[in-house]
Amino acid sequence: MSAQARVRKRSGEVVDYQEKKIRQVVRLCLINGCKRPDNEETSELSERVAAQVDTIIAGLSPGSPADEPITVEQLQNFVEMQLMALGEHEAARQFILYREEHRRLREEQPIDPKLTTLFADGMRAFNGTNSHVQQVQALDKFARFRQEDKRREVWPESCARVMKFVQEHCHAKGLQVRDAEKTWGELKSALFELRAAPSMRMVQMAGPPLDRCHVGVYNCAYQPMDGPTALAEELYILAQGSGCGFSVESRYIDKWPRVRKQRKKAPRSRGTSKARGATRGTRRKRIPGLGDVDRGADVALVVGLGNPGRKYRWTRHNVGWIAAGRLLESSELIADGKWPDGQLALAGSGNRRFLLLKPETYMNNSGRAVVQVMERYRVTPEQVAVLHDDIDIPLGDVRVKRGGGSGGHRGLASMIGAMGERCFTRVRIGIGRPPEGVDPAEYVLTQFAESEREKVGDAVARAAEAALGLIAGEDSEKG
Repeated sequence: MSAQARVRKRSGEVVDYQEKKIRQVVRLCLINGCKRPDNEETSELSERVAAQVDTIIAGLSPGSPADEPITVEQLQNFVEMQLMALGEHEAARQFILYREEHRRLREEQPIDPKLTTLFADGMRAFNGTNSHVQQVQALDKFARFRQEDKRREVWPESCARVMKFVQEHCHAKGLQVRDAEKTWGELKSALFELRAAPSMRMVQMAGPPLDRCHVGVYNCAYQPMDGPTALAEELYILAQGSGCGFSVESRYIDKWPRVRKQRKKAPRSRGTSKARGATRGTRRKRIPGLGDVDRGADVALVVGLGNPGRKYRWTRHNVGWIAAGRLLESSELIADGKWPDGQLALAGSGNRRFLLLKPETYMNNSGRAVVQVMERYRVTPEQVAVLHDDIDIPLGDVRVKRGGGSGGHRGLASMIGAMGERCFTRVRIGIGRPPEGVDPAEYVLTQFAESEREKVGDAVARAAEAALGLIAGEDSEKG
């Protein structure tokens, strides 16, 4: 029966006859040679020819010379005969032309028998149930092109290349291998017989590519996306052909520098004095993202309350602003810049980094500026500390309190309203009660008397010190 028929290939190798190969060659002849559409009718004709050839092979007399393995040429003759018998003369003609063209190519470019033997020997390792797939993978994915021989390497040569790279790498690193000759021989044999293997990327890239850069040896890698450098490294790893996973968790993404949202503005003409003046001497350092601030700190944002403008600079209501300035003087300035509704700085104290904000929205709207910074840098209400004046505390006293109401302070009331929370920390700087008959709203806008300034200066210094304690994580709450 055709199921037991054997075919002798031109190389001399004897293999099982496969009807599906007849179907495939007839179908390709009809599609490529006769320009038939690749449809059901073409497939049916291919199956009819293959079935007829199968019948011819099955009818060969057992025990006769015909029982010898069938040659490729005989199979091709059977196909031609059946195409003619079915009236497919054009298909038969195209098939004859196909045979003749390939015969001519074989004669003009003969394959060296030594090369045939080399490839046959190189495929001995692939003898499992998926041997054909393994052979294709070895030649297509792992075999490098040997320029000097004008061909791809065979599996034994691939194994030798990999082992040469590993040995040279170990030698370059000063690694000593016990019983080296035996060890390297066992490893090479295990690789050839598919009993053990390094990364598939090493099998593919060992040699000059990995000598230039070892990144290509990894099948896969991982990269946390914590800044532009990480992105550049990710692209470099991918360019080496290695797979590289990455993480975009907030703990990494928050470390990226922030790009301020661009707003459409009317373009200014080049060269105008206004445009030149806007760029000369006014640039400040970029405020980094919260990744440069301690996310887990007890206090990540300090706010100094006050009113903008020269006439308010030294008033009682601006003592929070004054204390914020003292705090910045006592810290390491890392970067500062103009915030849409205030002055913002990134500062450091010890091993801590924090943001310092002086709102410029006037006291009644301080909450708007504070919440903008909180949302932009993902600061929680519990991580906010505010420096502010307090008329219910004697002049010069400083007290720290977590949570509570506004106590009639409009800046605190604005912050509570904007946040929807009261749990932030307050560093309260006493300015004393107003004299009898003086409206508190007017009193807080008066300047300190000469006799009060020493006490106020001392209180401002202690308030800044208290804020630094909060930043450091000290529990300095005092009633």
